[in-house]
Amino acid sequence: MTDEEALFAYIDGELEGEDLIRIEAKIAADPVLQKTVAEHRALAAELQCAFSTILDAPVPPLRPVTAAADGKVVSLADERSRRDRRLVSWRAPHWAAMAATLVAGVIGGAAFSGSDRTGSVAEREGQLVATNWLDDALTTQLASAQSSEAPVRIGLTFRNHGGAICRSFAAENVEGVACRKGKDWQLEGLLSRERAKTGDYRLAGSSATAAIVDNMISGEAMDAHQEKAAEAADWQP
Repeated sequence: MTDEEALFAYIDGELEGEDLIRIEAKIAADPVLQKTVAEHRALAAELQCAFSTILDAPVPPLRPVTAAADGKVVSLADERSRRDRRLVSWRAPHWAAMAATLVAGVIGGAAFSGSDRTGSVAEREGQLVATNWLDDALTTQLASAQSSEAPVRIGLTFRNHGGAICRSFAAENVEGVACRKGKDWQLEGLLSRERAKTGDYRLAGSSATAAIVDNMISGEAMDAHQEKAAEAADWQP
């Protein structure tokens, strides 16, 4: 296990034995690492709070869905490593870039059973995927024709470097990027955001989401015609 992998595991609370002792010693000797760990854990707590708030808010009725039976604490650290975003050092500028896409401690699954209000994120085979109203928005909503009153605002639709179709989105308390894989929208970036007072959340998203898109996008974002054609093809490559 590399130092980078060990640090991710430490942040997720999954490190044991000699690796735990080694990483704790590094953190104890480096104030920058101490701050980094604290910031990542604060992000996890903020995301938990954001999802709790979103699940308590009313959402419009959508197609019938089956809610997940139980929520799980999950991490996207493995996904981050698979995207080959390697750190060249342990210093703050590189960790700042990673912070935008590290999601630790997010609660997936449903918060309500037998009602029309269900969770928007679930874990499937180790990946976070959009469900219910968020899946509906990503699947059926065109950025070129969406209502100004839509609870989820779609930003850009584009292809990533692997050819998959991805979409940025923003809701009142969360925003991020999801990419189509099979019938699922896998979450590649998920960020908490403050409750908007004047509807600002209906825009495409923050500079952090824009940075995620910039790192992932291959070519140009789709125009209205290309977006409509992609929808007709069920967002498949």
